[in-house]
Amino acid sequence: MSEFKSFGPKTWIAPMPVLVIGTYCADGRPDAMTAAWGGATGDNTVGICLSAGHVTTENILRTGVFSVSPATDATLYAADYLGCVSASGSPDKVAEAGLHAVPCGTVYAPRFAEFPLVYECRLVSYDSDSGLLTGEIADVAADPDVLDGSGRPDMDRLRLICFDPFGGSYRATGGRLAGAFARREPPAHVRVSVDPSSVLGPLKPLHGINNAPFLAGSDRWMHFLRDAGIPYVRLHDTLGYYGGTRYVDIPNIFPDFDADENDPSNYLFFETDRLLCSIVENGARPFYRLGVSIENAYDSMDGPVYRIYPPKDPAKWARICEHIIRHYNGGWADGFHMGIEYWEIWNEPDNEPDIAHNPQWRGTREQFFELYRVAANHLKSCFPELKIGGYGSCGFYSVAETAADPCAKVSARYSYFVEFFEEFLEYITAPQTRAPLDFLSWHSYADRESTVIFARYCRESLDRHGLTATESIFNEWNRGPHRRGTLEDAQLVASMICSMAEEKVDMMNYYTGSFNGGYAGLFDAVRRDRPLPAYYVMKAYGELYTDGLRVLSSAGDAVGAVASQNRVLICNRTDRPLIVDLDIAAAAGQTGPGIRSLKVIDGARRLEPVPVHPGNSFSLAPMSIALAEWY
Repeated sequence: MSEFKSFGPKTWIAPMPVLVIGTYCADGRPDAMTAAWGGATGDNTVGICLSAGHVTTENILRTGVFSVSPATDATLYAADYLGCVSASGSPDKVAEAGLHAVPCGTVYAPRFAEFPLVYECRLVSYDSDSGLLTGEIADVAADPDVLDGSGRPDMDRLRLICFDPFGGSYRATGGRLAGAFARREPPAHVRVSVDPSSVLGPLKPLHGINNAPFLAGSDRWMHFLRDAGIPYVRLHDTLGYYGGTRYVDIPNIFPDFDADENDPSNYLFFETDRLLCSIVENGARPFYRLGVSIENAYDSMDGPVYRIYPPKDPAKWARICEHIIRHYNGGWADGFHMGIEYWEIWNEPDNEPDIAHNPQWRGTREQFFELYRVAANHLKSCFPELKIGGYGSCGFYSVAETAADPCAKVSARYSYFVEFFEEFLEYITAPQTRAPLDFLSWHSYADRESTVIFARYCRESLDRHGLTATESIFNEWNRGPHRRGTLEDAQLVASMICSMAEEKVDMMNYYTGSFNGGYAGLFDAVRRDRPLPAYYVMKAYGELYTDGLRVLSSAGDAVGAVASQNRVLICNRTDRPLIVDLDIAAAAGQTGPGIRSLKVIDGARRLEPVPVHPGNSFSLAPMSIALAEWY
């Protein structure tokens, strides 16, 4: 631990308030000045340091009353002006600052309409030697616009500012971190053990995403992929409804199904080329979904649909897909050599048992099975080195429900997901309808505990059908739009990654990494240069992922953990603070390594370093995440 630097005696109590004090001059003219040295001195008293030479001090001693208004971001410049100019030289400085004085309700002092909160005070004492003025608060009044649902002032609505004595600047106050006066017991200790010598295998790409921070015509924000080390970007629902009408979807690239699929002029690659090139240039690999985007623009699903009907010629559809692959991997039609490995046939054909209300497949399950068989066999014969799979299963929710309660009444839709899955596996493994399945993709919007059950069920089902080499790819997941941008969402993302690291899941793709949409949990659609907390979890795992190998780690239920030989990612799954005791196994005859660096994602930090203290223990705030690295 480094030695502290000494600065000598300084009045660096931080942060300091920015307080505007209102008084009336002898001629009835309102006056105001700004002070930073002030605060509460008792249950209903305030103390402010004012030198005897101020006009404000003279007014208070004469009238015995004053007002105090904390400055906000909207009144920052007025407050700064009032602190720089004296009424002795600028008697109309209140008006010059653009403020409007109105009488207080309980004392003969002005308040200012632009300030939403005021303390109306009576003088108790003044010490001219120290400058300490003490006042009794007669009333607190606030603009109704800054009150919360219970009628009390709301810090978020007040938008108060503070003074930074270190740099001589004004600062905004941040968001709420935690409730006060709630910690009656010391934080609990949790032990996280890591054995760097016990290698379990490669770290898996669990921080893949769906789509990317790409706006039509602009790749300005695509660097976030490289910054976080995002390994795969799955392309589904790309850039809005119907694939933005220009991207990825088969009808967008080959709009006239009756045209000659061998003629390059019948393909519209331009926009998708730009997107895929940007993905590759920023260090990620496309995971290409062959099919169409979901058509759920109408809540009732009674509106028109356009492109989710079964292709009228499955064999031709397969040849169209073949040419798209040749364009991106073989250079066909002035194309590329991107080496895209994963090609996924369709998405969620099982979305609804009622064909008339299915937003992804307006056909029977048998029609989808046939499309998959024809397309997968054709593509695999053309590209044996690639991974051909599908089908983006909606998930296995009924499995978790029946695991919790064998007598549970499961919805018909959830039951259909599993029926579809089992029949699909039977179909592609039957001798007469056999089809390759290099990977089975599936989705879950359920909690972590249920998703663990789904992952095990998927793996067991694949193995039971002899598909032991088929990868299990969990390529849509999210815990809900209502958590978007919160620390809780980041914790849930980290917790899911930690759990799936231990399960037989080969890849994960969070839904979604785009800017727009309720499930866009990584980026702010308005402040695009400021990623949301969940993004930094992806970045933290991305740093861990570069280490290559996963090693044995163990932790209690309160935390999740996944480790490499050099680092460990830990998340606090609880709503209480914890002290993590990190136990890093040492090689025989050596002392266990110590933490070299510690980066944290919490209410105030976004994967930012915090001081490392002697020993291997550190505090972890509720629902926060840490990335620890050792010597």
